Amino acid sequence: MGYRKLWHVGSGTAMVLMLGMGVQSASGAFILVDDFENRDPGAIGGQGNWASNSATYAVSPTPDPVGSSQSLLTGSGAFDFAANNDPNLLIAEGSDATVFLRYRVNSSIGHGEGQFGISHLAAPGGGNFNDFKVQIDGGNVNTEDGTFRFRLNDGGTFRNISLAGSEEAETRFDVDKWYNIWIYVDNSSSSYQVFINEGFNVGNPTQLVFWDGDVEKTSFTYRGGAFNGDLQSLLFRRGDYYVDDIYISPSLNLSPIPEPASVALLGLGGLMLIARRRQA
Repeated sequence: MGYRKLWHVGSGTAMVLMLGMGVQSASGAFILVDDFENRDPGAIGGQGNWASNSATYAVSPTPDPVGSSQSLLTGSGAFDFAANNDPNLLIAEGSDATVFLRYRVNSSIGHGEGQFGISHLAAPGGGNFNDFKVQIDGGNVNTEDGTFRFRLNDGGTFRNISLAGSEEAETRFDVDKWYNIWIYVDNSSSSYQVFINEGFNVGNPTQLVFWDGDVEKTSFTYRGGAFNGDLQSLLFRRGDYYVDDIYISPSLNLSPIPEPASVALLGLGGLMLIARRRQA
């Protein structure tokens, strides 16, 4: 297929917005897991359904905020972790769901790898990668051009990822920028798909894919292969990255998640409209 260049997303480069081949978004409401607005600043462990072995996983002021004033800053220790086992996160055996979150890699992460994903354990830890079933690696910052990469674990092997339709070997993404990530999990086939875009309240994400020769692979197998059982928690390892606005929805849902400010403005607009009607 010829040479596939690295595609640098951001810094004036337009992101191609498209749905993955054969993927249709289903209707259904997202349920808020955590937006950190009601959390106390400081260590996340012990707050709500959060557990952590490090105070460096902390509720912190949100960089470049658009409505949300707090987010989760992850630690950088090799075995440090934070996990959330909110009951709404349960993906029962044989069912499917979409987990949404916002993700921002700091330029200070260097060549480290930020690990996050979904676990079958109610209380996963930081010392064993096998605690992941869905495992996403976002890091490996190039300090010269300020970019990082995503890799997806596919049955125990990390795949270099590009954007659907680009026919490139690897897509690079800008550090210090928020990305919206939809993780669609099919817990009947032990597989998952990932979609991404940037900005706030933006729809039509692009699917992350792996080129296996001339074949564009869109679906990835759980770490450890076929699995029978429930998925129970979100797991975050290493860092240094921010996470915000965690939601879950039954089935496939690629709808945009508005920032709290956007929701507030919509509510305010509705109230103003009602007031005008009453005055008329």
